[in-house]
Amino acid sequence: MPGGDQPARGFPAETPGAADDERACWSWFFPRQLSKREFWHDHGMASAHELSASLQLLVGRKISAVSFVRDYVELHFDGPVLRALTNPFGLYGCRAWRFPEGQSLVVMRYFVGNVIDGYEVVPHRYLAVDSGEHRFAIPLDGDSRSGPEAAHLVGVDENGQPDARLLSVW
Repeated sequence: MPGGDQPARGFPAETPGAADDERACWSWFFPRQLSKREFWHDHGMASAHELSASLQLLVGRKISAVSFVRDYVELHFDGPVLRALTNPFGLYGCRAWRFPEGQSLVVMRYFVGNVIDGYEVVPHRYLAVDSGEHRFAIPLDGDSRSGPEAAHLVGVDENGQPDARLLSVW
């Protein structure tokens, strides 16, 4: 490993057997929120709890496409769209990636076909969707933003078609 015992770019070394526990390598990369209190969205329009709950729409859905659109990334779910306006990061297994660095474009393509089984929102830090041992996260902090918004979730109507009126904004 370059620089002795320290991992490159601040990523931890893989631990033998870490792949056995699908979330073994997450604690360093995604510290858990301990407080259960409700936080309000930046604009005071919806609570963080309500925005977080909108991600439930993605649970059980398969990622059908990863799209790279000029300066942002989208995950498509045959209807809903999760849009990362800040540079996403995450884990594929215990392999860390950060867009647009290194092989992140290749790694993000591996998400196609995965089914979302969970999500997490830590207000003002990140939102993440999970698929087994894989995690796709979108930074929500002010330093990561180039504008007022960090992420969008485009919901679907009763026919399963994208509906911009059902837009969640972080």
